[in-house]
Amino acid sequence: MHRKPITLCAHYLALALLCFLPSTALQAQILHYIDESGRRIYVDNISKVPHAYRDQLEVRGSRLTQERRDELELERQERLSAQQQQQYMRQLDQAIAALQTPLTMRGNSVMLPVKVTLRGRTANTLMVLDTGASSTVFHRDKLAQLPLDARPSGYAQVASGDVIETFSARFDRIEIGPYQIDSPRADIIDFQGGAEAHDGLLGMDFLRQVEYRIDFEASQIIWDPARIAELKQQRADLEAAIAALAEPAEDPK
Repeated sequence: MHRKPITLCAHYLALALLCFLPSTALQAQILHYIDESGRRIYVDNISKVPHAYRDQLEVRGSRLTQERRDELELERQERLSAQQQQQYMRQLDQAIAALQTPLTMRGNSVMLPVKVTLRGRTANTLMVLDTGASSTVFHRDKLAQLPLDARPSGYAQVASGDVIETFSARFDRIEIGPYQIDSPRADIIDFQGGAEAHDGLLGMDFLRQVEYRIDFEASQIIWDPARIAELKQQRADLEAAIAALAEPAEDPK
């Protein structure tokens, strides 16, 4: 994944060599390039050619000196390196964003979005993160659009003290943050009572399998904190490399 940027010393050496090229070598060149509209444009000096087109230069009437060819090759490599660095930066940003999931805070409850898929249909739910629940439980009415095959699985005591019947169903897929669980089974209950602010409980059957940290200040959950710290350090190192490459050359003493 790491790509080595062009070193500053080589870049400025090429520029220094360019300054000492004979003027006759510069003036004898007839260069042309093709722009984005397909027009062929002729110029008499490389400085008149946009950087984006310098790698397609052709020379008419005379040949570039070896020093100029070296300088053009360095410029081409520098542009390629910059493009690779920017692409890598975007990949790092995407990887970091994938490990951060926005949370909803209501009182002491921490809720996060959970997507459930069954036979091509999906339900987007808001589940309470509950380390006291041994298994994940969905409220049946929140999955009304899914073709559930929920079968009785037992009984459970709820917070009010009532005992209610529980059901179990298999889904094609459950997506939680960056994680996807294929063919999972989860519990379902017929919730009774007033309107609930959530759609069920995300229990330890999932939570024990992942590393996470809750960032209350940013209202988000950080998945795999060690990995995201590593990615952020890579991003900081890459930013420093890009900044160093963009620094102007020092005037020779």
